[in-house]
Amino acid sequence: LQALWEQRMIEKNPVLELDIRLATVEEKKLAADTLLAELEQTGDCLLFERWPLFRGELEQSVARFGRWLEELLNRVEEHRGEISQEFFGGEDFGPITGLSADQADLHFHGRSAAVMRTEKGSFLYKPRSCGLDDFYCRLVGRWFSDITRAPKTVPGEGYGFCQFIVGETPGSPEDTSAYFENFGGLCALFQALGSSDLHYENFIAQGRYPVLVDVETLLTPSPKVFNDPEIFPDVPARQEDFIFDQNRSLYPSSLLPSLQGGTQMSPLLAPSLPAVWGYEEDFFRGFSKIYDRCIELRDQLAEFLQETGAFPVRRLLGQRS
Repeated sequence: LQALWEQRMIEKNPVLELDIRLATVEEKKLAADTLLAELEQTGDCLLFERWPLFRGELEQSVARFGRWLEELLNRVEEHRGEISQEFFGGEDFGPITGLSADQADLHFHGRSAAVMRTEKGSFLYKPRSCGLDDFYCRLVGRWFSDITRAPKTVPGEGYGFCQFIVGETPGSPEDTSAYFENFGGLCALFQALGSSDLHYENFIAQGRYPVLVDVETLLTPSPKVFNDPEIFPDVPARQEDFIFDQNRSLYPSSLLPSLQGGTQMSPLLAPSLPAVWGYEEDFFRGFSKIYDRCIELRDQLAEFLQETGAFPVRRLLGQRS
């Protein structure tokens, strides 16, 4: 469908063949309307004639979705009591009234995270180990509950359920000041943990508290191969020292200002969250305070981190030219 849509745009404006991203909103809408009209006239024949393998892929996707949905509902029922206790104060959440998985990436053989809506509220299903989510919740509760909140978790075997966090914009300049002081402190904690890929979509503002809602890359191990001189013998010592320091700064975290495809990825400047402009001093003050706290707690944090060997963590690898 994407290919057909782009083809309709190029037919109207050949310049777009150079870069489809140059298409205007009007061109995109016209192409979509044209393609929709064609599909309504020809049914599914247009797609299947152009791409014969698409029918088989579609059938596999439908079957995969059915298996995922059955698995999900069985797991919800298995943990109904725990979910009700942790997320709804012990009150049964009742029947499921809605399910949304359209914003999540597909992982683990076509599975995706999902928002489950019920009569009593919503909660999240994650088709991966939630050991790290539970670890982060306990870490925050023990030492950092004054600067952030962490979603409660009901872990399963290779999957889990997490509390649904409702966003709330800071209501006053004082609240915004406190929000960025807390965000600064949170960034110091993320640097201490070696976190990465913490772009704006992974955060929700809840009043004075920035809340991390996707902790999959909270701990990011650095493979030894990156520092192996036998594999990279031509890396100058000066550059190696720079890369070492860079990888242990906030640079890999996506917290600092960064544009990707014209979109600001930093949670400090993203349009969906409060912007840091005018609150820089609050941010730096919070960073310094929690950085000092992490140093004071160094031995305790190191001991607490020992248990992370019991569950998987994720590292994103990219190739740069």
